[in-house]
Amino acid sequence: MAGSDDGDIDYASYVPNTTDPGLKMLGGAFLFCLVSLFLLPLFISSGRKRESRRLALEEADRGDETEPGLPGPTSENFSDCEPGISGAASGNSPVSVCVSAADPSIEIDPGAAPSIIQNASNSVQSKLFTKKSHLEKELEMVSPTTAGSNVTSRNPDASNRGKRMVLVDADALKPVRLFLGEGAVFSRRNLSEGVNYIFFLSENDAETKKLLELAVPMTSSMIFCAIFEIVDAVIISRFLGLDAFAAFVLVEALIEISDCLFMGVVDTINTVCAHAVGTENYFLAGQYVQIACFLYVLMSIPATITWYLCTEPFVLWLTDEPHIAAMALDLVYWYTWKVLLEGLEEALGSLLDVIGHETYNAAKDILHVATTSLIKFLVFRYIRKDLATFGIIAVATGTIEVILSFLISYKMGWLDPFWEGLFRNVAMKNMSAVKHIIVTGIPLGIGEFLAYVEWEVCLIFANMLGPVELVVWGMMGTVWEVLEATTEGISEAAGVRIALHLGKGRSALAKISAHKLLYFSLVLGILMTSLLYMLSKFLPTWFTDVKIVQTMMYDIIHLVGLGNMFMVCGMTAWGVLGGQGRFYLATVTLIVCSWGMTLPLSAVSTFYRFNLKGQVTAIVIGYVTAAMALLYFVHTSNWEALSAKIIEKNKLEEEARSVIAERNDRGPEFDEDDDWDELPTVIQEAAMVLGFTKRMWDRDKSPASEDKDWEELTPEEQCAARFLGYAAKWDED
Repeated sequence: MAGSDDGDIDYASYVPNTTDPGLKMLGGAFLFCLVSLFLLPLFISSGRKRESRRLALEEADRGDETEPGLPGPTSENFSDCEPGISGAASGNSPVSVCVSAADPSIEIDPGAAPSIIQNASNSVQSKLFTKKSHLEKELEMVSPTTAGSNVTSRNPDASNRGKRMVLVDADALKPVRLFLGEGAVFSRRNLSEGVNYIFFLSENDAETKKLLELAVPMTSSMIFCAIFEIVDAVIISRFLGLDAFAAFVLVEALIEISDCLFMGVVDTINTVCAHAVGTENYFLAGQYVQIACFLYVLMSIPATITWYLCTEPFVLWLTDEPHIAAMALDLVYWYTWKVLLEGLEEALGSLLDVIGHETYNAAKDILHVATTSLIKFLVFRYIRKDLATFGIIAVATGTIEVILSFLISYKMGWLDPFWEGLFRNVAMKNMSAVKHIIVTGIPLGIGEFLAYVEWEVCLIFANMLGPVELVVWGMMGTVWEVLEATTEGISEAAGVRIALHLGKGRSALAKISAHKLLYFSLVLGILMTSLLYMLSKFLPTWFTDVKIVQTMMYDIIHLVGLGNMFMVCGMTAWGVLGGQGRFYLATVTLIVCSWGMTLPLSAVSTFYRFNLKGQVTAIVIGYVTAAMALLYFVHTSNWEALSAKIIEKNKLEEEARSVIAERNDRGPEFDEDDDWDELPTVIQEAAMVLGFTKRMWDRDKSPASEDKDWEELTPEEQCAARFLGYAAKWDED
């Protein structure tokens, strides 16, 4: 079972030709993390002040002379808040961005939120109403500058009566202070309120329950899938040897390079379908899924043919080992189809996650990967063991999963609201929806592509250090996938939940959900890192008995754990930005951090021939930088404006679909003043479906169907009304 045949490479007697930097890399990475954590609150505070000034100036440019005032609770902000949400979350306090949505000049610093949660809100609320009264006096030109006011006028000259004044929160004009002075970022008061805010985020309210209902199944599913990927790696390394494992790592890397680029269109389903479902546009949601699947398959087929032709020469160039290249070619014939099936299953699974069937989806995924790994083990143990058999099993079980998942979803009726959009139209004709999928999917796909290519470039750097380093990097890659799985589950939950809230106009809940998920991700990241450290002595022995491989793996585990805590928070912030529809911003951030920091540092480490600690340190620094940047964008978001933009976009999509549907279903033009005998035959038939007769038509009488609302018409009557061109104005008439 140990797999003694490792080809031409003698791994047991391998001597590394690299330099060990010792604890310098770990110490440097740890120091970089501490400095980043210290600077993040400063950047966020500065960014909020700058945003407040910008919004005030935009208000001035629009020439808005209406009194902003301090908005009270509105039905939109409060009626949508779900039962069980605390007052802080529902808009009864400055925790809710509903309070300050209407006027940026009175934006409430979220740092003040915990004081409300402590039921000590009287003093804070009195300050808010004091601020409001000062604002009203400013607008009435009664007192341009009021003692004690927290508002500063950009035109303080009281003699300039009649000129419009631009109101800016005085806090936005103050410099950012660190430890001393009013409003210092690290003041004792702010630190205390920050602790209280953590307690608020930990409350087991209705929103927390819904987030956990969504995040726990997704995270569990992805963690189990990643764990069984480790099981697959162990099966290959133990049964077939380290050379076969190297071939597997290279094939998986090549195929995933193209697939992660194409998966961008599939990954948009979580966001765009959530937006559509939030506005109850189920037809459009179904069209999104159809478009995403079609584009994914269309792009994947040429890539599959390319890898058929290029895998063997590429692996041979990289390793200079013909037997490894031959094994890689045997696997790639099947593995490309396995990845394609996973993409289609992901499309259907994303739709099920959006509509609340994430528990079923998670259970199905766990059952699939567990069954597949068990079959691989039994076949390798008792029947046949090679990489081609490994690929055949993956394709067979993947095909069964896709078919069964679709049949179960159909039988349970989960697809009924989306059926027309999924199958009863050609969604590619809806160019607006196609454009939306492409525009959203391109930055998402590029982001995933560059993130994955970053890892594979580091794989090439590892191969430059030596063949054992290549194997170790592949093994640690499977471990890192388990850690990333904790990120992906929460990130997807963030995208789905926040997109639903913003699609329904619940910007306050969207903001609270984002903060809760970021907090949960940090806790989960710490737990997973702790578990990794506890297993660090045993983990290398699961993969192989070769001592040099075990030692190299153990040496880099501590750096991997450090990077994981920041990776979890950063990718959750990625999911939040995705739920906001800001994939472009998130993608640019990852590109800059990956190609501007990680890869250059990794190249320098390889040039000076540091061992794998140098590679992992470069990745940790890149993850920390990306996490800090993404968290900054989340905490300086204008949630109300984002929600309004999403609602407006879906409204325009619905109107466009209605116009297109009416245009496509409408019959020939006719004049309603024509007599019955002058109408085309098809028009007469449609009119009869609505209840018209020749006598009624000629005498301008109305049938009983015209007294019904559109929803009360039968499907046949609705079709006839569209054919006659009555659909758009039915309820109006």
